Amino acid sequence: MAKVLLVKAAGGPPYQITPPLGLLYVASAARKAGHDVRFADLRLKGGQKDMARLIKNFRPDVVGISAVYPEMGFLWETAGEVKRQTRGRALVVAGGPCASTAPEEVLSRPDMDFALVGEGEETFPALLDAVDQGFTPKDLPGLAFRWKEKVRANPAPDFMENLDVLPRPAWDLVDFSRYEKALRTHMLKPRRYAAVMTSRGCPFGCIYCHKILGKKFRPRSPQNVVDEMEHLVARYGVQEIEVWDDVFNVDAKRAEKICDLIIERRLNVRLSMPTNVRADIMPPRLLRKMKDAGLYYMGIAVETGSPEKQKLLGRNFSLEKARQTMELARKLSITTTGFFMLGLPGETAEEMEQTISFACQSPLNFATFNTLRPYPNTVLWDMCGQEVHGKDPKKLLYVNTSDNLSSLPDKEYARVVRSAIRRFYARGFDRILLSGAFRHISLGAAAKEYLLRITPGQRF
Repeated sequence: MAKVLLVKAAGGPPYQITPPLGLLYVASAARKAGHDVRFADLRLKGGQKDMARLIKNFRPDVVGISAVYPEMGFLWETAGEVKRQTRGRALVVAGGPCASTAPEEVLSRPDMDFALVGEGEETFPALLDAVDQGFTPKDLPGLAFRWKEKVRANPAPDFMENLDVLPRPAWDLVDFSRYEKALRTHMLKPRRYAAVMTSRGCPFGCIYCHKILGKKFRPRSPQNVVDEMEHLVARYGVQEIEVWDDVFNVDAKRAEKICDLIIERRLNVRLSMPTNVRADIMPPRLLRKMKDAGLYYMGIAVETGSPEKQKLLGRNFSLEKARQTMELARKLSITTTGFFMLGLPGETAEEMEQTISFACQSPLNFATFNTLRPYPNTVLWDMCGQEVHGKDPKKLLYVNTSDNLSSLPDKEYARVVRSAIRRFYARGFDRILLSGAFRHISLGAAAKEYLLRITPGQRF
């Protein structure tokens, strides 16, 4: 039996966070295989002390670190700290989107021992079993490691088809009260909440998106999903469920069944869907059913108001159908945030204006205007990403980076972004206050975010 510490990496600006589902699934899988598992989230206040305490008292044999690609530098720093605190005794394994996106880059630092590519629920326990027996499983699918001074990355394992067989995330490792106190995703107000994944994979072809979970929609059964929700409510007193799929409403009938079961079982929970609905394929019947099941907040990714740039991004997204969904959400008193991208390849001032005008004329309560950033192993990266920031992951941090790919000079582009934010919120705070949306958002955190983004000289 190996002693395992799983760590969620962190660094840079304050995070809007949610419990890391991927790590919690891997923790359950490792436990099922007979290993002893602990957990530390470095994004939480006191997270670094948690890790140091666990290393000292638990003395892990293996430390798994999960990171997204912009956290590459912090992944390396955390690995170095683990090696220092364990005096090189513990093996360090990288997982999550960072490892799946660029395993060779991850292993370019000597403090990293292994990287896992793809879903880790089968690969990680297999690696732990081998380590426990004293050998490296060189043919293990999804394992990347150094071999004869080179990095060898085995092909990722096949995606799991039946997600119902997954053990539930290891929620007993989570201190829910600490996540209540942290800044929540989209600055939602604090309450006891948990994240639930009802499906994996996205069938759409956006050029900026990774393929880590595949391009096939792989759903859990409605019964299995709602059983987990009921467990979270009964066992941990959860008051809200954040749904974290790629696209929850790909299969509308299945989504309706999930809502029906929530209603039938009288779970009495709030539902929030921060990033995982596609507004242009949302049947009105389903949105009404989601409201009846407890939905109060929904994020809508529009990205661009330019039909030509929608084609460039490979989204095939209907702006008019999305507007109809926003209108219905407003009538149902569902608070909405729209997500928009600026700085697209070759984007003109006129095309940016199409996006800003669409946002300002919409019934959305909130909006964000973000710079499109290329990431490795995406079509967008192949088009233009590497020439923008090369291979320096610290240039990919979420704040204070600039990947302006538009036709505008950087200074003019930054002015347009600041203007977009001002124009959207200059429509009148009645869009927020009179709609009741203010009840769901931490307005103090939202105000800080607003001021950060409109400050002269702020880079996007």
